[in-house]
Amino acid sequence: MTPELAATLKNLPDRPGVYLMRDARREVVYVGKAQSLRNRVRSYWQKQAIAPLEGHRIRNVVDRIVDVEYTITDSVSEALLLEANLIKRYRPRFNVRLKDDKSYPYIKVTLADDFPRIERTRKLVEDGSRYFGPYASATSVDESMNLVRRLFPFRTCTIEIKDGERALPRPCLLYHIKRCQGPCIEAVSKADYRAQIDQIELFLEGRQEIVAKALTTEMRAASERTDYEQAAVLRDKVRAIERTMESQKMAAFRRTELDLVGLARQDNQAAIQLFAIRDGKAIGRDVFLLDAAHEAPDEEVLSSFLEQFYARATSIPRQVLVPFQLAEGSDLEAFLSGRRGGPVHLLVPQRGERRELMALATRNAAETLAREQARWLPTRARRWRRSRSWRRRWSCPGRRSGSSATTSRTSRGPIRSAAWSCSRRASRGRASIAGSRSGRSSGRTTSPRTRRSCGDGSGGPGTGRRARPRSSAGRCPTS
Repeated sequence: MTPELAATLKNLPDRPGVYLMRDARREVVYVGKAQSLRNRVRSYWQKQAIAPLEGHRIRNVVDRIVDVEYTITDSVSEALLLEANLIKRYRPRFNVRLKDDKSYPYIKVTLADDFPRIERTRKLVEDGSRYFGPYASATSVDESMNLVRRLFPFRTCTIEIKDGERALPRPCLLYHIKRCQGPCIEAVSKADYRAQIDQIELFLEGRQEIVAKALTTEMRAASERTDYEQAAVLRDKVRAIERTMESQKMAAFRRTELDLVGLARQDNQAAIQLFAIRDGKAIGRDVFLLDAAHEAPDEEVLSSFLEQFYARATSIPRQVLVPFQLAEGSDLEAFLSGRRGGPVHLLVPQRGERRELMALATRNAAETLAREQARWLPTRARRWRRSRSWRRRWSCPGRRSGSSATTSRTSRGPIRSAAWSCSRRASRGRASIAGSRSGRSSGRTTSPRTRRSCGDGSGGPGTGRRARPRSSAGRCPTS
């Protein structure tokens, strides 16, 4: 332990906060939170630490830590949010973290525009827009946007459209195929377009019943004024929404708003199945992959996911169902309640249909993890075969098999192995001896290029020369 580190540990405050552990290269290897920074951080250097820290993987690298930085917060909830952001920023080696967490997609509604557009994005910017997500993949976002586009045409272009101004002389193809209302040519008023954007927001929130009732009212009004074409369009939208609601309906969760989380682990990987249920309908079924050390307990993996996911989630339900009790459950509930602006409870289903759905989520997570590992293994095998073939091809004669060949830069430019250089020098030596013998027998001197062509022709990799047969006198047949 360095003197600077000892001084830092001595002056740690007895307050909640977040700490960062750095190694000799100033890299962050671990980020943690604590109710008491003094007690938590000092415990890593206490040899008499008991069970909660005995199996902690960070104890294997405590001797390499040279500095500890910390930030004091007003509450544990603030510490949880700050910890999630720091893990996303530094991606420490020994933390449980979401894979590709920097690029999870969202659906963005640009409410600051006169005629808002709906698009897919991977950045959260405070520009007055509303975001829905995060989604596990871009495919999930595209499926949701395609469904919404079929029901409610909206613009996706990036041109600036002002109310009362015609932006283009003629509309694009999306207007002709009924996928855009044409605000660029003033084919729709700002009030009507905004009303449809409001319906899209309700639909993405999972409140399809409200949208269906509003459309039914509009359909009847259009029928009464004998606008049967518009009434038919509205009727088709209502039927499509009802079919969507029927496919999402779950009887066990009527009028319920909750998220259900299932966990599966294998080696150093983990998968989380998340069912998002709103008003008794499953509006999201996503699987998230995590990097988690084999020694990390399940409680830490699940807690880390809940912190990192809900730190950037745009919708937090009243209840979150988890497969087991969490030691930091009360702190997580306070964190989620602060993010939502209302009470949030972590519950463990014990029996009934909720317990069965939890088992289903766990099986889905395990199957997804198995598929991902099956996809990773062939890639790793191909890399191993290529490296093994490279070693066999460029191994130096006379060296022991399996010896590592260092790389060096030769005068010819590219980086080549020392084994290749060794074989090249050996072939040059054999060619020189053959050339000198040939020169003595013929009474003349052979140039280096001739000697090389008359040798055994090995010449190292990439020369493209083949061995030429020598005459009985030892001279090159072409001389």
